[in-house]
Amino acid sequence: MRTSPTPGRRRTVAAAALIGLTLGLATPPALAATASSPLGYIGPIAGKNYTNQAVVSDQSANYNLYAATRNNSRSGNLPTGYMGARPRLFKGSSLCSQGPWYYNSGTASGISTSRHSNGCGRGSYNSYGVTRHYNGNGYDNYYTFRSPNISF
Repeated sequence: MRTSPTPGRRRTVAAAALIGLTLGLATPPALAATASSPLGYIGPIAGKNYTNQAVVSDQSANYNLYAATRNNSRSGNLPTGYMGARPRLFKGSSLCSQGPWYYNSGTASGISTSRHSNGCGRGSYNSYGVTRHYNGNGYDNYYTFRSPNISF
């Protein structure tokens, strides 16, 4: 016949469980990394000036990595379609994943779009995006600076 532990034994087990729970809650989460490229200054294009930037991060909620491309007007709000951005994720110098072109869908002074990905295996990743700027008769494409690498 099995008997319940003695009162002293119950306190020891309860204390050990409490210590384990406390240590588990106090353990810091895994470090996440984000890296941004320097700002690129573009223009004037049809009298408008812009900045662009690439970002890479391993902080995506449902995926392992994301690349983002930002396109901002330094000339105030611009009409629909004046700014485009395409995010691209690279593993080293090889394209791993890219998103579709995204354009401002209303008057805006900036846009940002991202591409979420599970990556292309372990290694060093960076973001190297492309932006488009309306020139009055079509678009001019400009590459962002490449972001620093993050390890994944």
